[in-house]
Amino acid sequence: SGDPGLQASLPVAPAQGGAALPPMPPPLDTRLGQQVSIMDQAGFGQPVVAATVAIPAGWQSGGGITWNTGTSCFSNQMQVNWSAIGPDSLTAIAIMSGFNWQVQGSQNPENPCPIAPFRSTQEFLAATAQKLRPGVRILGYEKRPDLEQKAAAAQQQGMQGVRHDGGQMMIGYEQDGVPMEEALIAVTGFTMNAGGVMGSVGTFYAVRAPKGRLDLGLTQRVADTMQPNPQYMAAVRQRGMDGIGHWARERSQAISDWHNREMAMINARGNADRHAIRMRGNQETASIYNAIAANTSATTDRMHATTMSGVGEYDRYAGVDGTEVQNSIHNGPRVFQNTSDPSQAISTSDPYVNAPGGYQELEPQP
Repeated sequence: SGDPGLQASLPVAPAQGGAALPPMPPPLDTRLGQQVSIMDQAGFGQPVVAATVAIPAGWQSGGGITWNTGTSCFSNQMQVNWSAIGPDSLTAIAIMSGFNWQVQGSQNPENPCPIAPFRSTQEFLAATAQKLRPGVRILGYEKRPDLEQKAAAAQQQGMQGVRHDGGQMMIGYEQDGVPMEEALIAVTGFTMNAGGVMGSVGTFYAVRAPKGRLDLGLTQRVADTMQPNPQYMAAVRQRGMDGIGHWARERSQAISDWHNREMAMINARGNADRHAIRMRGNQETASIYNAIAANTSATTDRMHATTMSGVGEYDRYAGVDGTEVQNSIHNGPRVFQNTSDPSQAISTSDPYVNAPGGYQELEPQP
């Protein structure tokens, strides 16, 4: 089986009778010769060029970028599914979305990203290969230290403790009776996050061809020509920060609603207690009534103070204007405050988020 839209037109060899397939077309020239655009058709209300890339002359490109707004894990919302196919309808290169996940067994319940068992790029690619082409044969796997070094050199300034794991998996299958080889190439970054481990594959490459004709260097040659659109990338970053802010506000509102419900229950119990006290006071002397009322009031105050301390559950951060910013422990541990309007602050658990424009990340106070 193959990718939709990339099926070969060659007839399948019959199971009996010994009839042969037509001769294979000559090998393709995979030198780069034309520039094409990778498009985001609707992510920002209208088609936008996300990046340009060079592909071999005479090849056809398709696909692009879509958005999955149904997930709260904002790193997984942007979906890349772009490919270029050669004139033989068999040889192709693809750039596909990676995946961000919490490594199973170390997950943080406050993190909205999914939980998966992958602890290496090899495990991720093996699962991806079966998802792309069920029943595929895995022919081999090798580490790619060169890709790990490039990823480490390109990582965002200030990102510490990231372990990069690069690798290449070879798979085999038949497409319309033609034996095929395909390489899946990816780099995973593993990061400690609030006591858990996050795995992240940004995008990964696939290149395929009839057996014996696979050009492994094509992926790197294409990748080296990619030029992202700076305005598009800025809009993507802003969309991510807006999404994180929206999620943080929803979390904060949920905590506030829970707190209000708890306080309403406490107040209801307090009203019942005070009513009972008033009933008892009607039957006692004024001095005894006053003593009971004073004692009950002090007890209620202590209960209230204890309850507020328990339900507060917040960490303290040094604000940009010298004040203290309180952030619920149920929010993400990274807090950003608006330098021009300190009343505006957001929090997130995403270790890859940069501070949005006008915001400064705050340091926690001991």
